Amino acid sequence: MNPWIGRLMVTSRLVATGCALLAAAPSVAALEPIEQRYRFAIGQESATVPTGTIWLYQLPHWGGQLERVQIGTIRDGRATVRIAEELLPDGWIHFDPLAAPEGYVIVVELPGLHFYLTQPFDQLDGDQLAWHLQQLGARMMDTNDEDLIVLPALSQRRITFQTDAGQPAVGLEVGVDLFMSDSNHCGVHQGIEVGSFRTDSNGTISFLAPAVPLYVHVEHYELDVAAEDDPVTPAYRVALGFEVPGTPEIVLRRPGWGRDSLPSDHYRLNVRKVDGMPAKALSVVSQERHWEYGAWDGPSGLTNDTGDVELDLTASTVDWILLCPSGGTQADCQQGRRLSNEEMRRLFTTHTLTITLSDNAGSSSDPTKEAACCGS
Repeated sequence: MNPWIGRLMVTSRLVATGCALLAAAPSVAALEPIEQRYRFAIGQESATVPTGTIWLYQLPHWGGQLERVQIGTIRDGRATVRIAEELLPDGWIHFDPLAAPEGYVIVVELPGLHFYLTQPFDQLDGDQLAWHLQQLGARMMDTNDEDLIVLPALSQRRITFQTDAGQPAVGLEVGVDLFMSDSNHCGVHQGIEVGSFRTDSNGTISFLAPAVPLYVHVEHYELDVAAEDDPVTPAYRVALGFEVPGTPEIVLRRPGWGRDSLPSDHYRLNVRKVDGMPAKALSVVSQERHWEYGAWDGPSGLTNDTGDVELDLTASTVDWILLCPSGGTQADCQQGRRLSNEEMRRLFTTHTLTITLSDNAGSSSDPTKEAACCGS
C-alpha cells in the first residue's frame, strides 16, 4: 500500500536561534506573464509522465498555512507552465513590505500523491522559473525544441532510529514531510506531509519517495550546550524534529527518542516558610529544556501538609524548577520562586532538599501569596 497521504499541511519547528531569513524579499512588481512549455518523464527519457499537476507555492513570512496556485497540467508528458498576475491571489501581488513572502516553491505532483519540489526562489520571473524547474531532474532538448525534464525515479527510503549506544528505537511514532523550507521569521518548518509511521523491531521506517530532503517529526533529546554553572552535565534538550538529506538509507542516532526516553529518578523537596512552618499547597513546576519557544510542561507536584513534595525527574533535562500558587499555570507563576542552580545541584546530588521561602510578603500567613512574591 502506498503510504503517502494526500492532504497538504504546514508543520512547525521553532529554532533556538530565532529568525532565519532569505537574503532578499520576493518581488512581483510589474510581473510579466510567463509561459513556457515542458515535457516530463520519470526515471528515463522514454518513461513519459502521463498526468500530473504543477503548483506554485508561496512561503509566508510568519509561517502558517501555505498557499498554492495551479500553474500547469501535465497531459501525455507535456505541460505549459503559465504565471500571470490575474492567476495569483491579490495578497501575492500586494502585501505589507514588513511581512513580505519569504519565497516561492514549484511542486510537481504526480499520480499516487508523489511530489517533486524545487528549491525556494525569491522572484517570479521566467529565468528563475525555468532554472529551478530544470533542477528537478536531468534536462535535455527533444526533437520539438521543448525542454524535457527527466524526474528521478522513486526509490525505497529507509530511516533507522537508534540511541547513541546503537539500540533501535522500537515502536516510535514518526511523522514525515517533504522538506520545503524553514526560512521564515520564526524558523517554522513548512512542507508537504508524507505520512505517519511506526518504527519496526530494527527501529526502521520505510516508504516510497523521490530522493529529496525530508523533515521528520519526532520528539527526541539532543546534547545541549552546557553553561558553566549548569546543575547537571551533560545536559539534554528536547527537540521536535529535524531535516534529513535525500539519501535512500540513513541511520539517525540521538541520546533518546520520544519524550521521557531518558531515565528519571526520585527526589523529595521540602518547603518551609520563614517561621519554620511547612509551606502547604504550593505547585512545583519543572520545565524541560526545549528548542520550542514558550514551552510549558506544567506542575510536577504539590506540597502536602508537611511541605513535602515527591518528584520524578530526569535531572539532565531539567531547565528550571519553580514554586508558585496551587494550579501552577503560567499566569500564576509569573512571580514564582525559582530554585537556583546551586539548589538544583544539591537536590539532584543528594535526592533531597529543604528550602525556606524568604518573607517578602510581610506578615501574610497565606503560603500561596508568600511564594508568589518571593524572589529567587
